[in-house]
Amino acid sequence: HTIRREILGEEVLQADMQLRALLQEQPDCVPAAHGIAQLALMREDLDTAQAHMALAVRHAPADNALRFEWAQVLAALGDAVQARAQLEHVVADDPSKHVAWMMLADACDADGDALAALRARFQAVSRAQASGRWRDARTTEPELLSFVSRQFEAFRRDRRERLFEVLHAARDAHGA
Repeated sequence: HTIRREILGEEVLQADMQLRALLQEQPDCVPAAHGIAQLALMREDLDTAQAHMALAVRHAPADNALRFEWAQVLAALGDAVQARAQLEHVVADDPSKHVAWMMLADACDADGDALAALRARFQAVSRAQASGRWRDARTTEPELLSFVSRQFEAFRRDRRERLFEVLHAARDAHGA
């Protein structure tokens, strides 16, 4: 296993060097920037991945798949504000991206915007269920089951909290 890992490591290093050379020759080469980012993710180098994903998105601003990947890296780095901005762009362009809505909810929570998080979770749940997904374990992708379950719990909790806030505000405003 060690020899195999070393060989793979050398191949990754060679690929990284080739992509960097290509990017130096063609600074607007999106596949090269994206490839460097992907290789950095393999090495768990989030800072390099983030920098090259930003470059790729700058040169291909309409590519929402790149934006979504960049948002994932930003979220992993703890940059909720930038992750939120990228995810808002993704769902504005394609509201059917249920996972992006859920990730947006997490970014809004991390950014301290509980109401926006609730709205994003509502969009995710309602849109997914309208398309026949996320109704139960059979209609939820196995790799998403844990994530979706946590999001549903947060949705129920947040919905209940917002309801109590509204009720308390109404009671304070009108007595009772």
